[in-house]
Amino acid sequence: MTTFITEHRSGDPLKAVHTMASYSEYSTGKVNSISGIIGNFWAHGITIDFNSYAKYHCTRSVLLPPYQFDQKRLWVDRVTNVLDKIVSNCNRESTTDHNMVNNSSELGLVSKHTILEDNNLTQMDEEIGLFFHQILGVECFSKHDSFFDLGGNSILATQLITKLNNYYQCNLNMTDIFLNKSVNQLGKRIFQAKNNYQPIIKLNSTTIGKNQFMIHPGTGGCEVYIELADKLSGHFCCYGVDSYNLYNKDKILSLNALAEYYLAKIDEIMIETKQTEYHLLGWSFGGHIALEIASILEKRGVHEIKVYLLDTMILCDDYSLSLVNNIDIDQMVNEYQSNAHLNGYDQSYIQKVSSNLRVESQLVVQKVSSFLEYTKALFFKAMLVDTRFKASGFDVASRHIATLEYNNIDNFISNSCIKKILLPDAHHGVVLSQTDLLVSEVVKEVGGGNAVL
Repeated sequence: MTTFITEHRSGDPLKAVHTMASYSEYSTGKVNSISGIIGNFWAHGITIDFNSYAKYHCTRSVLLPPYQFDQKRLWVDRVTNVLDKIVSNCNRESTTDHNMVNNSSELGLVSKHTILEDNNLTQMDEEIGLFFHQILGVECFSKHDSFFDLGGNSILATQLITKLNNYYQCNLNMTDIFLNKSVNQLGKRIFQAKNNYQPIIKLNSTTIGKNQFMIHPGTGGCEVYIELADKLSGHFCCYGVDSYNLYNKDKILSLNALAEYYLAKIDEIMIETKQTEYHLLGWSFGGHIALEIASILEKRGVHEIKVYLLDTMILCDDYSLSLVNNIDIDQMVNEYQSNAHLNGYDQSYIQKVSSNLRVESQLVVQKVSSFLEYTKALFFKAMLVDTRFKASGFDVASRHIATLEYNNIDNFISNSCIKKILLPDAHHGVVLSQTDLLVSEVVKEVGGGNAVL
């Protein structure tokens, strides 16, 4: 219906939209129904050229491509040939889509201003926002606004999918657009739908400040740090270190080898930006990897290293190892899958994470290679017991970890080099929900001013 009324409106943007009834609800015939709808538009103050309508009274119904909600027949004006125009536009745009990855500036993705009205936008926010602008012609909207509320429809959604898939080399489908309608939601979904692995991903749009590398947790990718990276803009250029094992069939099962692989990619950014001080952040297993990277750096002779550990746990004693080994990993995987389905995650992503849970179980039991002499650590300790999973053994292990003062990281870093921050209202699984406190303490640690919270 959007296509039909768009071709008939003039002057101010349309304020009233009348949705056509389903086929079974037509009691007076299709022609009378469409006449009634046009009458409703007129009643809302929209100018209708009734003479032209009577003269060219030759409408037809067209079956549009279906999607997962409902299949409906919508009226389209034969005279204006709307569908031909849309198809022509799609074909014309598709000739440039294949150049998007290598030449984004030709499509206006390098802009001197943003069309989004929010503060602290990431580079991805601005890019997706510009795609919305190109397709819908809208400006000054929020990254939380729905694509469809801004004027999108199923046909325009197919254009958006094509552009996003080509530019980000991902594999979105129509379902993704309907479940993730906003710029903000699509940014997170793109991380999940990637079919080309990128080890380092820029998480915020700032070009000032120190580099900070946010290393993925064991069960997912670096997309979990998007909000944190946003709020650290102005203090850090935040890069996500994404999970190799999540997106590759050939797994790296050695903690040291995985850290070496990531460090090689990190060093490319450090050399390019001419920085020498390493800032490594990780939640859960991500902090474990950060400590192993720090160990490799110290062996190289690097002394300027800071790690930010978000409730990281090192399993270095026999008792902790025995508790973790007693967790029913199969039951835990099943629980994760059920929760992920309820939260609308893509099935392929769920399978990747499920497989990676088993890989993580082999990596988390590996110790950091050496004691760290120069690395400084800001350690955030969750004080509540993690109750997310009901798997056998999980509760006992979680309660034991909650009693540890430093989660065993003090076995690899001197206490004098660790600053501990307590998170009294968080358990391990929701540490990243404490964004304001995390940002405040991280910024203070590097001697910055007030962060944007």
